[in-house]
Amino acid sequence: MNNGEHTQVNPLIQRVLVVDDDVALRAMLVRSLGRKGFVCLEAACAEEAGTALLTNIVDLVLCDISLPDLNGIDFMKSVKADLPELDFIIMTGYSGEFSYFEIVAAGASDYMMKPFRVDSVVARIKRIERERATLVNLRKTNQELALTMDRAEAASQAKSEFLARMSHEIRTPLNGIVGYTDILLGTRLSAEQQEYIRNTQTSCDVLLSVVNDILDFSRVEAGQIRLDPMEFDPEVLCFESLELIRTQVDEARVELVCHIEDSVPGCVRADPHRFRQVLLNLLGNAAKFTSEGGIELCLDVGDDKEDGLILCASVRDTGIGIPPDAIESVFEPFQQVRNTAKAHEGTGLGLSICKKIVQQMGGQLRVESEEGKGSLFEFTVLVEPVEREGSRSIRPVDLSDRRVLLVAVTEASRLMLARVLRGAGMIVDAVEYGTDPVAALEVPGARGCCYDVAIVDLKGKGSNRGFNLAKTIRSLPGPCSKLPLIVCASPEPGGGDQCRQAGFDGFLPKPVQASKLISMIAGILGMENNADGNMLSETFGMVTTHLLAEEAKRSASILLADDNPVNQKIAQIMLSKAGYRVVTADSGMEALEIYQASTGGVGLILMDINMPGMDGLETTRRIRTIEQSLKTRVPIIAFTANVMPVFEQQCIEAGMDDFLIKPMKREAIFAVVQKWVVNRDGCWD
Repeated sequence: MNNGEHTQVNPLIQRVLVVDDDVALRAMLVRSLGRKGFVCLEAACAEEAGTALLTNIVDLVLCDISLPDLNGIDFMKSVKADLPELDFIIMTGYSGEFSYFEIVAAGASDYMMKPFRVDSVVARIKRIERERATLVNLRKTNQELALTMDRAEAASQAKSEFLARMSHEIRTPLNGIVGYTDILLGTRLSAEQQEYIRNTQTSCDVLLSVVNDILDFSRVEAGQIRLDPMEFDPEVLCFESLELIRTQVDEARVELVCHIEDSVPGCVRADPHRFRQVLLNLLGNAAKFTSEGGIELCLDVGDDKEDGLILCASVRDTGIGIPPDAIESVFEPFQQVRNTAKAHEGTGLGLSICKKIVQQMGGQLRVESEEGKGSLFEFTVLVEPVEREGSRSIRPVDLSDRRVLLVAVTEASRLMLARVLRGAGMIVDAVEYGTDPVAALEVPGARGCCYDVAIVDLKGKGSNRGFNLAKTIRSLPGPCSKLPLIVCASPEPGGGDQCRQAGFDGFLPKPVQASKLISMIAGILGMENNADGNMLSETFGMVTTHLLAEEAKRSASILLADDNPVNQKIAQIMLSKAGYRVVTADSGMEALEIYQASTGGVGLILMDINMPGMDGLETTRRIRTIEQSLKTRVPIIAFTANVMPVFEQQCIEAGMDDFLIKPMKREAIFAVVQKWVVNRDGCWD
């Protein structure tokens, strides 16, 4: 064999099977290809070729289209059923039965018309070899990419788990700090000590905000932002958000305005927590960078969509504005506008997170700004309008002498939570996770459950003990299976659904605030009275602090005492549209009779002063006298056109709680209702 005739053999195609019943052609191909460095096998028919393929490794088959026992196309198809990667070159001496398209479509890599030169055979083999090498390299690259992606996903998951773990580890001591500072503020402290405690609370809030930002950003990067749609009132949520940032501005120099268009529905279905998160971030930034002028929050309705309604929210301020060269980067992570000498704390993640949340909610976030004049942030979200069938009347109950089973993780948590509960007059049985809490429920011969409510402090992410406890209680025989269960846990994606499925009725995020804990218990026990024998979760769904505020609003009956029918009509339209139940009285005497007949069902009274017969001041005095025996106090708001300071003092001395000036303005009346009904500190006590 002449070494000059050899080429470098590519191991991808080295062994060739030649199948042809023409002995001379077959011998010529075997000899010629052998000189080119290929190892050749030969067969005269399909049966022999099949045997050769079973007993030898073959890289390519050179097959005649017409064989004595089977045509080459059918033979190729039968082989490729078991060896789909094996390449075939079909040889044919005529063009008739099969076209080139049919041969290639059947699975051939190429075909040749007889007679042909051996060089053309070798050229076709080399082309197939190159294509196979490209395919092998592509598969190898894809495998490497897949491996890289798996590693990246694993690293991202590990980072998310680490951040979630760190979040839990930070929240756990924060829970004790927040709880005990709340308790400490309720004790006798000097003015200096109160200032120290409030500064401690502020520092805790800042730290918690940083933890939440970092955790949210990790979820954004990992694509783990989950929405938890529920019914809520967007108008109430806007006023509530504005109220939360009120303490961050100097209202003597900065005016806070909330404008809600009449077209905004009173109830929608979306994720209120994420909606509030975006609002609070934008309002917080506005408060941070606005030292004088105003901050305006507006809510309007955009175009209808097939799958819902577009809500358009905007926050406009008269602050320092954003430099033109920084507009494009404000939504980038870890970016902060540096155009003032004053340093502002923050991670630079808020707007980046907000943009992702808004996109997840089916909307867009944009900004307009002029340096030195202020900024306008606008965003849209897709919501589902909801028609409410009617309000559920939920009256929070007195917690005195109510029995509570407390299952806490640590001794510090048990002591802190138990002190808060006992401070509300409750009888507390605190147990550890190591004991069997269910045993405390199983009292032989008891006609009912020996507890009114159970509080479970969930032990960190990944622990199922709290969930298993809830499931066990739900499986108990008798009334204990319907014991109201409240879980205290760190907020995690999907955590609410997991708690709901386990059987919990209420969810409180850590760190737990004392006022919210008491509000949750009082509200849930009030709801229990209207659960019609069902578990609370079956009647109301998962109870959250947001739902309690919504229920407080919808459950509150507002009594409007005013002899002017125009004022009555305006107030009824405004408040009824927002979901409040409004009762009107034309005189002080009628208002007093309605209050006495309501047996505590009135949540707020708007009291005109100048009414025929008994005026508003005297009506208020009589209501306060009645309340002394009932041990309750309904908020009474003076509703008058008299703006003299001495007159306002007379209203306060008569027992009124606040002052509302005529003419009636939508923003003013909703701010009063928000303050005294939805956010009232004593609302659930």
